[in-house]
Amino acid sequence: MKTYRITFFVTLLLTGLLVQLKGQDTKAISITDPGELYSSYIFTASDQETLVKALGQEKFTIIKGASHESQWPSGIATLDSRTQKRDQIMLYHVNIVATLGEKSVIEINPANNKHMPAEMISDRSFYFVIGNSGIGNPGAGDETVTSNAEELLEDIFPQVSIDDPGQILSNYKFQESEIKDIKNQVGEEGFDYINANCREASFPKSINTLTGRLESRDEIKKFNAFLVAESSDFSILEITPEENTHMPEGFVPENTFYLVIKSAGLSFLE
Repeated sequence: MKTYRITFFVTLLLTGLLVQLKGQDTKAISITDPGELYSSYIFTASDQETLVKALGQEKFTIIKGASHESQWPSGIATLDSRTQKRDQIMLYHVNIVATLGEKSVIEINPANNKHMPAEMISDRSFYFVIGNSGIGNPGAGDETVTSNAEELLEDIFPQVSIDDPGQILSNYKFQESEIKDIKNQVGEEGFDYINANCREASFPKSINTLTGRLESRDEIKKFNAFLVAESSDFSILEITPEENTHMPEGFVPENTFYLVIKSAGLSFLE
């Protein structure tokens, strides 16, 4: 099974963006590589926010509860059983519900899978999170589902320019009212992730000290950053490794991190 790294926006820019999830009308596709299944995917706060916006809270709750192997039929509820049934898994009739960067959420509806063995079907729909390279359109050879992450990123989390790095608030301590405001925008888990990754300890080594940031003002302006939340007079920017491979050594982040910055220190890109 695939391993994964928990990031807040995974490529919603979220990649991307962070972390990027976009709800769609369900569309029939086929599983071409069961090895791309995530058996215990953890939805990030950005996943939740975007899914809820696209599909509604009730649908998201259902998907979240039925996309873990513990909720799958007994015949595919373990890695060993799925390894033994790779060919059979490819026979599922599935529908794509949403795409998330390089991943998708797909639905397995019992009404469409009466041809499957009893141990591989359920009396209610369950869901897979699967890498897009593991799914394709029926009858289209090895054509895989394409990601619309870039479009979604522009629509939901706009790219901004860091005009004045001196406005960055390192190790900022959020006030109670600000915490509530941010949670309303990105959810509780989203706030917790941001709060843990907006400290100097999470910054790339070239900017994880005040001295480093003062010496790197021009380089900081070159980050590809995305606005994910606002409160009071400050903004929260997400900076991901995928969007910043152009940065010099010492500035490329190993993991997604966040900058809290006075809103006066940034501008929106057209």
